[in-house]
Amino acid sequence: MKDWQKIRLARTDLTDYVIHFTKCRSGFDGRWLERGTEFRRAEEVFGEIIADGFIRPTFAPIKSMTVGTTANTVRGPDPAVCLTEQPLSAVIATRRCTGGRYSGFGIAYHKYALFQRGGRPVLYGSTSMLGRKLGPDEPGYQDSKDIYTEGLPTDLQYLCVQYKPTVGDWDRYPIDFTWEREWRYKCNGVGLPVYLEGYEGIYGEMPVGALVVERDEHIEQLGAALAAKAAQGIAWASKLTKIVSLETVERMLAAGDERYARIETYPE
Repeated sequence: MKDWQKIRLARTDLTDYVIHFTKCRSGFDGRWLERGTEFRRAEEVFGEIIADGFIRPTFAPIKSMTVGTTANTVRGPDPAVCLTEQPLSAVIATRRCTGGRYSGFGIAYHKYALFQRGGRPVLYGSTSMLGRKLGPDEPGYQDSKDIYTEGLPTDLQYLCVQYKPTVGDWDRYPIDFTWEREWRYKCNGVGLPVYLEGYEGIYGEMPVGALVVERDEHIEQLGAALAAKAAQGIAWASKLTKIVSLETVERMLAAGDERYARIETYPE
């Protein structure tokens, strides 16, 4: 057995999968007319993704809790799909600590398949590496986008995530999201397909992707939705067969079964 294989078996904090977790959608963002203007729960957004067959890219805007303004967290001219490299065990721990930051509904991809399609780990660092933000009268400026010059090339700016740690100072809030182990997939088209074709048998029987649901009861519901799509002739719906329940993960990890810590070892 090679060293990398030993490390993968010994360290359950490592995983070969990344997961995009859905979030609540609070309103209309102007990009996709078919989505409407009403509030959508994370589970409903997940249902939309399964129905569409794609995850739509965004600029991941967030609203400041102190100032009240909204800013893009994905910089550059290209929207992206954000994913996390945390294994299932870490997702459970994170959800306990952060409340609603991660929903229980997600789409997982084997890193090999996503990397071949252009998915990459983000670059954690100072925003100074971006350079200078373009103004409205400068060439390359695009309204509602944060595009920079004299720093990172524009085609890499979507990967920049601000990192500003503190040293033992609990009175100051650090800007440190390295715990998310974030990946991003850049696309200007319709989005990231739910299932990536052409990567079957990456490592033997290891699946190209998987679906994550919050509770055991969701497995049957999702299975029925996939079966209906497969009956309509949608090929990927019959290939995406691994469904992971976070309720089962939490229960089995509490019982000491470490197979449930990662998608690659999660029992069928």
